[in-house]
Amino acid sequence: MALTALRCPRHGPVDGEPLPICYGCLVECGTSASPSSARGHDCARRSLERTQSSSRFAAAAQRLDHITTPMPTPAVADAPARRAVTRGSPISITHDPTAGAATRGSRARRRSLRLAVATSVVALSATLLPATAATAAPATVDRAAAVTQAMPGPDNTGVPAGTSLRVQRGNMVITTPGTVVSGLDIYGSVDVRARNVTIRNSIIRGDAAGSQDFLVRSASDAASLTITDSELVPTVQTPRINGLRGWNINAARLDISKVIDPAHFWGTGNVQLRDSWIHDNLHYTNDPGWNGGPSHDDGIQIQGGSGYWITGNRIEDANNAAIMVTQDQGVTANIMIRDNFLDGGACTVNLAQKSRGPFQNIDIRDNVFGANSVYNCQIIRPAGGDITSTNNTTVSGKTMRINTQ
Repeated sequence: MALTALRCPRHGPVDGEPLPICYGCLVECGTSASPSSARGHDCARRSLERTQSSSRFAAAAQRLDHITTPMPTPAVADAPARRAVTRGSPISITHDPTAGAATRGSRARRRSLRLAVATSVVALSATLLPATAATAAPATVDRAAAVTQAMPGPDNTGVPAGTSLRVQRGNMVITTPGTVVSGLDIYGSVDVRARNVTIRNSIIRGDAAGSQDFLVRSASDAASLTITDSELVPTVQTPRINGLRGWNINAARLDISKVIDPAHFWGTGNVQLRDSWIHDNLHYTNDPGWNGGPSHDDGIQIQGGSGYWITGNRIEDANNAAIMVTQDQGVTANIMIRDNFLDGGACTVNLAQKSRGPFQNIDIRDNVFGANSVYNCQIIRPAGGDITSTNNTTVSGKTMRINTQ
């Protein structure tokens, strides 16, 4: 949707430069309607976002009633009030004691004007579209998170403010189906080896030795994981540490940072990642994992499998790609990448099908691309394959640049 075509539900046409501003909302904010009034612009922008979001919500929620695809993980609850307090359930663990302080750090990180512009664009242009038959939306989509009213960031991802956390020291290996981990500050990794495991309202920091290559893993056909409202950030940063790894994963409202690949998926696929903030990748100029060359860090890396639903996320700061899709571990098919803010990388989205034949049903639509890719390249893709790119825009307003390889 072009910014100049926006309309305020209460006041009509909206001025699109330098930010989408409704002057009716600006006047109601009680400040001058002058374009030079920064405080007035900010107030009016928020007012416009609220009215635009509320006018879309009912219709979008009704469309969700018709979305059906089975998912082996339990349904995700609606986004909690950001002051909710929860307690953990019993857990099955294998202990590996580690040391560490039990403090909940502040996440007051803020971005520059480019992110303010992108927030407005995402909030005003996000629209839930009907799923295609081949890439149907998962049945477990929760309505509160599905209609994106603000770009994911420190205030609406990770552990809700005010949550009481209990320190858990040691790596966890979960072998009991239906286990719920809630309200924990985990100085260790979490390895899921059972079905229908839930992690929520928790921080996972990894072990003090940095011995694992993951913070959270569900990498078995006999396992499945739902993880929501949690933060993945390592205490010890190493060239081999990643964030969330595996398949059969249902994730929402995560804050993942300070790892090489915040999200790394393969196996059979069957992954949802929604409304999450992926940022501040680790990067090494001389990475031993790359024979002493620079790290190939990605926001999300998909190496095989089918049934990926990547929606409503904010993915930035990776050096290689915000989203990297290959077939290194098997045939990759049926991927929906929609309603995200995507930035960084050499090319921001990199589709490399390699030697396993053409990609099937890769759909990239309704995303907003930032201005920080190395080669000013939003998408690089093979010439063949079933790949569609629809209604994607850039923060700068420039035409999308799509290269072939």
